[in-house]
Amino acid sequence: MKRCNISILLIAVLSVCSCSSSKEVVRAKEFLDAGMFDQAVILLKQEVQASPKNAEAHLLLGSAYLGTGAAALADQEFNTALVLDPGLKQEAGKRCYEIGRNLAKTNKARAHAALMKAKEFNPDIDKEEEFFFKTYIDTEENDAARNDAAKRYLTLFPSGPNTARATYEVAEGLLSGGDAAQAKPYFQQAASQFADSEWGKKASNRLANWTGTKTVSISSQAMWVDTGIILAKAGSLEIVASGQWTDGGQPVRYWGPNGTGNTWPGTILANANLDALVGKVGEATFTVGEGYSGSSPASGRLYLSINDVPGSFLNNSGTMNVRIKYAAQ
Repeated sequence: MKRCNISILLIAVLSVCSCSSSKEVVRAKEFLDAGMFDQAVILLKQEVQASPKNAEAHLLLGSAYLGTGAAALADQEFNTALVLDPGLKQEAGKRCYEIGRNLAKTNKARAHAALMKAKEFNPDIDKEEEFFFKTYIDTEENDAARNDAAKRYLTLFPSGPNTARATYEVAEGLLSGGDAAQAKPYFQQAASQFADSEWGKKASNRLANWTGTKTVSISSQAMWVDTGIILAKAGSLEIVASGQWTDGGQPVRYWGPNGTGNTWPGTILANANLDALVGKVGEATFTVGEGYSGSSPASGRLYLSINDVPGSFLNNSGTMNVRIKYAAQ
């Protein structure tokens, strides 16, 4: 009699286990692996409605939602799955990681979200080279964060398979920040060590057309703002400005980078419009306005300013946003 009861119990357990991997779940896994997240959602919604205590189905539905970008719904399903079966935490991390890897080439934002979710489930994954690269460099859309991660990558994984990309990213970050002198060796390293790679070729192209770019904000209350850029005489120089500022006159009127349209006695650049954006390199001054394209009139640091009367800057308000492209030394 006892043997009969044990047999019946064993059959019942096997039946429950087999039901957890229904045909909907099996098919949904195939859809997930193929990146067909919408199709997986349809099947898995049917499954959790039919078997609301199927933890695996909830976990997979959370993964599918994550792939579609429905983060709130994904969190809800992941939470349900882990309440039903806390032992699925590692599996949840693996699923999120696979979603991120799947999306890395087609949707960086969703891929990044999935990878960060994987880290929530498995913090130790942060130590893996591939995860670090895909999360903080390949799918990171914030330039400053990506450049910082590239520097850390070169320290953590100096011989990693993505060293070429990381080296190039560091160079680009330094260059966009106006530090051409520090950027150039990284471009040279990428070009020489990884000549046949995509990033080595990009670095070579950068070096062949060696220019720097920098964006700065010019306050109307300061005379001759230092841009931090050092120019060589006759080197290429392009400046584009936008914004509004005022010299504090009455009635108060705001002007764009071309200024008022008229000169004013005593301004720092007599032949330029009052309140126009003007520049200085060494002892040479010149009108910038909303745009300047040409060459540097001298060697030295580039300064920019509102064209106002010296000693009257404190009454001013407003700023100009200025993008500078220049021949990097």
